[in-house]
Amino acid sequence: MKRLFKALMAFTLVVTLAGCSPDKMAYKRYSGTWVVTKANVEENETATNAIAAALAIVKLFGGEISMELNNDGTGKFGISTEETNLTWDAKVIRMEDKEYAYEVKNDVLTLHLDEKDSVTLEKKQVKNE
Repeated sequence: MKRLFKALMAFTLVVTLAGCSPDKMAYKRYSGTWVVTKANVEENETATNAIAAALAIVKLFGGEISMELNNDGTGKFGISTEETNLTWDAKVIRMEDKEYAYEVKNDVLTLHLDEKDSVTLEKKQVKNE
Protein backbone atom coordinates (compact mmCIF):
# COMPACT_ATOMS: atom_id res chain seq x y z
CA MET A 1 0.00 0.00 0.00
CA LYS A 2 2.88 2.36 0.80
CA ARG A 3 4.45 1.70 -2.60
CA LEU A 4 1.18 2.49 -4.36
CA PHE A 5 0.83 5.71 -2.36
CA LYS A 6 4.43 6.74 -3.15
CA ALA A 7 3.90 5.98 -6.84
CA LEU A 8 0.72 8.08 -6.90
CA MET A 9 2.50 10.96 -5.13
CA ALA A 10 5.39 10.83 -7.62
CA PHE A 11 2.97 10.76 -10.55
CA THR A 12 1.04 13.73 -9.10
CA LEU A 13 4.28 15.69 -8.67
CA VAL A 14 5.40 15.00 -12.26
CA VAL A 15 2.02 16.05 -13.67
CA THR A 16 1.99 19.21 -11.55
CA LEU A 17 5.50 20.23 -12.60
CA ALA A 18 4.74 19.52 -16.25
CA GLY A 19 1.94 22.10 -16.04
CA CYS A 20 4.46 24.76 -14.96
CA SER A 21 6.41 24.99 -18.20
CA PRO A 22 8.71 28.00 -18.78
CA ASP A 23 6.25 29.39 -21.33
CA LYS A 24 3.31 29.25 -18.91
CA MET A 25 5.36 30.95 -16.21
CA ALA A 26 6.48 33.64 -18.68
CA TYR A 27 2.90 34.17 -19.86
CA LYS A 28 1.80 34.76 -16.28
CA ARG A 29 4.73 37.00 -15.28
CA TYR A 30 5.22 39.04 -18.45
CA SER A 31 1.66 39.51 -19.74
CA GLY A 32 0.60 43.13 -19.83
CA THR A 33 1.50 46.40 -21.49
CA TRP A 34 5.13 47.35 -21.97
CA VAL A 35 6.04 50.92 -23.03
CA VAL A 36 9.15 51.77 -25.09
CA THR A 37 11.39 54.08 -23.07
CA LYS A 38 14.66 53.87 -24.96
CA ALA A 39 16.27 52.46 -28.09
CA ASN A 40 19.95 51.64 -28.48
CA VAL A 41 21.16 51.41 -32.06
CA GLU A 42 24.94 51.39 -31.71
CA GLU A 43 25.98 50.94 -35.31
CA ASN A 44 24.13 53.97 -36.68
CA GLU A 45 23.90 57.13 -34.57
CA THR A 46 21.45 58.65 -37.07
CA ALA A 47 19.06 55.75 -36.49
CA THR A 48 19.36 56.20 -32.71
CA ASN A 49 18.55 59.91 -33.06
CA ALA A 50 15.61 59.13 -35.38
CA ILE A 51 14.17 56.65 -32.89
CA ALA A 52 14.66 59.12 -30.03
CA ALA A 53 12.92 61.81 -32.10
CA ALA A 54 10.03 59.46 -32.92
CA LEU A 55 9.62 58.62 -29.23
CA ALA A 56 9.64 62.33 -28.35
CA ILE A 57 7.01 63.16 -31.01
CA VAL A 58 4.74 60.33 -29.91
CA LYS A 59 5.03 61.46 -26.26
CA LEU A 60 4.41 65.10 -27.27
CA PHE A 61 1.02 64.13 -28.66
CA GLY A 62 0.17 62.12 -25.57
CA GLY A 63 0.82 58.70 -27.08
CA GLU A 64 3.24 55.93 -26.52
CA ILE A 65 4.90 53.13 -28.42
CA SER A 66 3.93 49.98 -26.62
CA MET A 67 3.87 46.23 -26.77
CA GLU A 68 0.93 44.25 -25.43
CA LEU A 69 1.77 40.69 -24.40
CA ASN A 70 -1.30 38.50 -23.87
CA ASN A 71 -1.17 35.45 -21.62
CA ASP A 72 -2.00 33.17 -24.57
CA GLY A 73 1.29 33.93 -26.37
CA THR A 74 -0.10 36.58 -28.73
CA GLY A 75 0.17 40.35 -28.67
CA LYS A 76 0.68 43.61 -30.55
CA PHE A 77 3.52 46.11 -30.96
CA GLY A 78 3.31 49.71 -32.13
CA ILE A 79 1.35 52.91 -31.78
CA SER A 80 -2.39 52.66 -31.24
CA THR A 81 -3.08 53.67 -34.84
CA GLU A 82 -0.57 51.25 -36.38
CA GLU A 83 0.13 47.95 -34.68
CA THR A 84 1.93 44.76 -35.68
CA ASN A 85 0.70 41.37 -34.50
CA LEU A 86 3.18 39.19 -32.65
CA THR A 87 3.57 35.88 -30.87
CA TRP A 88 5.86 35.18 -27.95
CA ASP A 89 7.08 32.58 -25.50
CA ALA A 90 9.62 32.37 -22.67
CA LYS A 91 12.58 32.98 -25.02
CA VAL A 92 11.59 35.00 -28.09
CA ILE A 93 9.11 37.49 -29.51
CA ARG A 94 8.16 36.89 -33.16
CA MET A 95 7.09 39.80 -35.38
CA GLU A 96 6.90 39.95 -39.17
CA ASP A 97 8.69 36.61 -39.69
CA LYS A 98 11.60 37.56 -37.40
CA GLU A 99 12.50 36.30 -33.94
CA TYR A 100 13.90 38.60 -31.26
CA ALA A 101 15.43 37.35 -28.02
CA TYR A 102 14.46 39.25 -24.89
CA GLU A 103 15.19 39.40 -21.19
CA VAL A 104 13.27 40.87 -18.26
CA LYS A 105 14.76 42.27 -15.06
CA ASN A 106 12.84 44.34 -12.50
CA ASP A 107 9.90 45.09 -14.84
CA VAL A 108 12.27 46.28 -17.59
CA LEU A 109 12.17 44.27 -20.82
CA THR A 110 15.12 44.46 -23.20
CA LEU A 111 14.23 43.37 -26.72
CA HIS A 112 17.37 42.46 -28.67
CA LEU A 113 16.97 43.51 -32.30
CA ASP A 114 20.36 41.99 -33.18
CA GLU A 115 23.76 41.51 -31.51
CA LYS A 116 24.28 45.25 -30.91
CA ASP A 117 20.87 46.92 -31.06
CA SER A 118 18.04 46.78 -28.52
CA VAL A 119 14.86 48.45 -27.38
CA THR A 120 14.05 48.99 -23.70
CA LEU A 121 10.45 48.75 -22.48
CA GLU A 122 9.05 49.26 -18.99
CA LYS A 123 6.00 47.44 -17.73
CA LYS A 124 3.04 49.76 -17.43
CA GLN A 125 1.55 49.56 -13.98
CA VAL A 126 -2.20 49.09 -13.77
CA LYS A 127 -3.79 51.82 -11.67
CA ASN A 128 -6.33 50.71 -9.07
CA GLU A 129 -9.53 52.65 -9.49
